[in-house]
Amino acid sequence: MKAHKIELLFTPKSNEQKATNLQQKLEKKYPKDKNDEYNYSNKGESQGQSFKIDYMSIHPSLKTAIYFEKKGRPLKREILALEDLAHVILIDGQKEKWNCYYLQDDVSKSFQKQLNDLLYDYETNLRRLMYLLLPQSVSINWENTIPNETRNDAQGRTGGAATNNILQHLTLGQIEDYLFSESYISILDDEGFEQDFNFTQVDTKELIAVLSAMKSTHTIKPYTIWSKYFKRLSSGNIIDIPALMGYLRDARNTVGHFKTIKSKKYDDWRIKIKQLIAEIQLMSDKIIQDGFSETDSTSIYVDLESIISKTDYRDAMKALNQNNDWLKHAGVGQDYGVNAALLAFNKNADWLKHAGVGQGSGVNAALSAFNKNADWLKNTGVVQDYGVNAALSAFNKNADWLKNAGVGQNSGVNASLKALNKNSNNIENNRFINE
Repeated sequence: MKAHKIELLFTPKSNEQKATNLQQKLEKKYPKDKNDEYNYSNKGESQGQSFKIDYMSIHPSLKTAIYFEKKGRPLKREILALEDLAHVILIDGQKEKWNCYYLQDDVSKSFQKQLNDLLYDYETNLRRLMYLLLPQSVSINWENTIPNETRNDAQGRTGGAATNNILQHLTLGQIEDYLFSESYISILDDEGFEQDFNFTQVDTKELIAVLSAMKSTHTIKPYTIWSKYFKRLSSGNIIDIPALMGYLRDARNTVGHFKTIKSKKYDDWRIKIKQLIAEIQLMSDKIIQDGFSETDSTSIYVDLESIISKTDYRDAMKALNQNNDWLKHAGVGQDYGVNAALLAFNKNADWLKHAGVGQGSGVNAALSAFNKNADWLKNTGVVQDYGVNAALSAFNKNADWLKNAGVGQNSGVNASLKALNKNSNNIENNRFINE
């Protein structure tokens, strides 16, 4: 049999108060039956719960123990009845002008164990999400974006040993500061060029110089790591994840420091922690299952370079149409052809947002933006801003895949498009690209 107990200590506020007097009043209000127990009906329940109540005078204080004994795990209603009875006895002592303290609280201990398991799942899943997302969205060396002061503090907790896993040594508060602090600003100029600065890392003189050179038409927008990279993965089931994490910090502090936990607070924390765990796991699953990555101009032109480098453009275009993940989210089914692929590319590619080209503007606009912004043009002998024809001419002149297309180099734009149309298995009915 195991005792499940709450111990209260009543201490007098004046010399006139006697522990024996308080004990007599409590014994009268909570009389024992023939089994030397007090039967308590929790909040009007018809089935009462029997408790032992023992008193011990520790001059000038009175220690009161309320408990029940049971083999095996107690029922929730039994735990709640013990919590409630101890609380009403505490209130009685306060009404008699005595101070009252918890010496032992097995109810809180029971809640502590269950919340501790949930908090472990919460924090480990949060770190897991960061490991999955930050290297591909922020930087391979994303840990360098953690403020120096924070990194030095975490390094101190390693006992001086070098570590390449600084995240494991950050406190939850430091992780939240890193994710939710508006430590970044984005500066957007007239041409749609965007610069990002991290206040915790950038040199002050450099930042002042940049801000001084700004025009009145430039836009400055502060942002957080969470809002820029994590928020897009959220399902929307939780309206404000940062606020919820902040709210649950109290739960972690209470559990970590073994403080008293009331059942109402326990129920609230348990529900919210489970909701947060489910949301974080969902965000991680999106990265793993959908191959989510930060879509930007860099990732786009790298993908295209790998396609252009193929010797057989027919296979290259087939690979483009069948394998690129962005097509899966473009509303275009596989094997729909080059036209659909380029249309989806124009409609969905994030780099177009920075090219001054509105979504859905057609293939010409897409290629114009591509001509203006793509780094691969630097090696084609074509000056930027020559327009779509120059871009296609350079494409025709330099792409290796034309060697196997039955079209001689320098044959012009029309021949290039004809070869593209002729050799792709995915173009239906030999249609030309004419958007």
